[in-house]
Amino acid sequence: MAIVGDFDPEAAKAGFGKVVAGWKAGVPYERIDRKYFPLAKGSCEVIQTPDKQNAMYIAGLAFPMSDADPEYPALVVGNYLLGAAPLASRLSNRVRGEEGLSYGVSSHATANAKDAVGQFFIMASTNPANVGKVDAAVFDELSKFYKDGVSLGELNEGKQAYLQSQKTGRANDGALASQLATNLFNGRTFTFQADQESKMAELTPEQIRAAFRKYLPVEKLTVVEAGDFPKK
Repeated sequence: MAIVGDFDPEAAKAGFGKVVAGWKAGVPYERIDRKYFPLAKGSCEVIQTPDKQNAMYIAGLAFPMSDADPEYPALVVGNYLLGAAPLASRLSNRVRGEEGLSYGVSSHATANAKDAVGQFFIMASTNPANVGKVDAAVFDELSKFYKDGVSLGELNEGKQAYLQSQKTGRANDGALASQLATNLFNGRTFTFQADQESKMAELTPEQIRAAFRKYLPVEKLTVVEAGDFPKK
């Protein structure tokens, strides 16, 4: 349990104790490990969803990494530059800003604390007629990202913005309580987050590109397109 705010700790614990008094789990707790299952190559699946106004585009893969891996900070910051920065990422600038293909496009990169399994995916909503253009723009931006990497100026600006967002997030009581509870479950303190953010502050452009090339190969992305598409 994690509580953040102006409260009496002893009274809070006593009150929570009354809520769970006498409660017993019907089944003993046993954590289920997550496993990584590699794919030999990427694929594309098209799902027909009749009468839906918008189509959904998702491209992603799993990768073998925990969030304590030395290269994880590079993936987090690289992902921020690629597609997570609100209205300022490469994917947002290209797919939404330049080509006007989507109101919402973003990328996400996460890894588990207890298992060496990570997830990376890109998602966008679009007009069904434009899903092919979205796919082409996404893969073009990925190719540029992998080939040319990021500039030092782009990286420094992105690092500053990302680290500030983390600091701002911890000013929210709910977010702070959630992170405290997660740290308790994982046997960590905020020293872990401090160390991670210190590593992020020192990242170089080559570390970003190397991590993406190693763990997120473009040719292994699985693409799913769901929408009311014309039947071929």
